[in-house]
Amino acid sequence: MTQGRKLLLTSTKPQQNQCEDKYGQGVSDIRGQRNYLCLALAPGGEHYFPYNPQGATVDEGPCHFGDGCSLLLGGCSYYDRVRRNQAHDFVSTNYDLILAMNRYTENGLGLFDSVFCDEAHELPE
Repeated sequence: MTQGRKLLLTSTKPQQNQCEDKYGQGVSDIRGQRNYLCLALAPGGEHYFPYNPQGATVDEGPCHFGDGCSLLLGGCSYYDRVRRNQAHDFVSTNYDLILAMNRYTENGLGLFDSVFCDEAHELPE
């Protein structure tokens, strides 16, 4: 693989799992907010309300509905992972997440020197 930061894009979660299996600790994986529990809504969290015994995910978190959340800058299962991936040399994610982050966030996952597209024929979808 080349020097510098690398981004491996996949179209499915099983493909992300394969990348993680193949590269192990060398790759940092990030998925959409729906894949991470919202710790602010979990038992003991600052916005806990026992409406969802399985726990709510970050996409349902108070940070999306105008409520403040003390975990946003540290302690959030998703946003901490975003920050970690912004500094990692080899990142694996999916097409949907990288496109959404580049459209709706200021920095996304940062700049990469090389981008590898697994199943690139699925990009138009």
